[in-house]
Amino acid sequence: MKIIWAILLHSIVVCWIINGCGEKYPMIHVTPSEEEEGPGETKYIQLVPEWGHADYGFSGPQDVFVGREPFIYVADTGNDRVVMLDLFGNFQGATYIPHPVDIAQDRKLDVWVVSGNNHLYRIKMYEAGHEIESAEIIDYPTVDPVNYDYLVDKPLWQFTGITVTIEDMFLVTLNGPDFYDNAILLFEQARQDTIHLRGPLELRAGGTGIFSCATPSGITSVNNYSWDFIFCQTGYNFYKVQWIAFSSEGFYPKLNPQQGQFDIFELNKFDQPADITVDGHGNIYVVDAAKDSVFKFSSYGVELESFGGEGQFNHPNGVAYFDKTMYVADTGNDRILRFQLSETD
Repeated sequence: MKIIWAILLHSIVVCWIINGCGEKYPMIHVTPSEEEEGPGETKYIQLVPEWGHADYGFSGPQDVFVGREPFIYVADTGNDRVVMLDLFGNFQGATYIPHPVDIAQDRKLDVWVVSGNNHLYRIKMYEAGHEIESAEIIDYPTVDPVNYDYLVDKPLWQFTGITVTIEDMFLVTLNGPDFYDNAILLFEQARQDTIHLRGPLELRAGGTGIFSCATPSGITSVNNYSWDFIFCQTGYNFYKVQWIAFSSEGFYPKLNPQQGQFDIFELNKFDQPADITVDGHGNIYVVDAAKDSVFKFSSYGVELESFGGEGQFNHPNGVAYFDKTMYVADTGNDRILRFQLSETD
């Protein structure tokens, strides 16, 4: 019965993406509960030493990602490399990737990277015994030969974010010179070294409302067991951070402005949200490159403890969370900062 349900669920997803069949965006009511609130006030305690240019040679790092192992991966953008560290900051190696901007990892522990163009890279960590410097790198400049015509004439496309969902499918945020290049693309792994482009999610390109997509800048999966994802965008859109959830009825907004007021949708709350992550309670962390700040929201959109401002960060672009520690890619200061999250009741 579980197998039949899994096949049915997969069919619903593919049908929705490719054909737009049925009611596309049913509005499912979500009522916040006490359990979703998580612990109380959070205090951010900066850990030392900072992981900076002097010790690691970072140059404009745009993302920091905590893998499943867990190791820390840094998109060291200015140096055209991905750096691997352990949780104590010990250097584990690096590999060449042109202009990396965002990182994800599949269940096989292979690392996926998007660059500041229309290239996807797969670092085959599993086959290399998790030695990043000896791992084979697959470059997907046109993504998939089956869909070759879809990307061959798109040299100005820019991928800005990537996240892995269930079944090792993954989502990639896309910007480009054309209006309809505001999109989130869905890919799935096919054969061992190939991926298949399922197509763009049916979001309204350049729109200003929920289910709109205007210069998407970052994306994250909510957990490893659902299709839920959160993405942020820097274009002219009132809802710059959106949580999209999935049920048997289809995709729907987890936080719906038609059902109440949410701090996360407050006008001018964000300027240039660049990246997001979530913790074990479903709390959302958004890093804003223009406001030099990290914003924290509960799983139902209520702002909790945010901090930053000029002097704390300089154009931060990446954020990650693991084991009560938040990692920030402080791009303009060429460093990765770590904050221990101390929570009180």
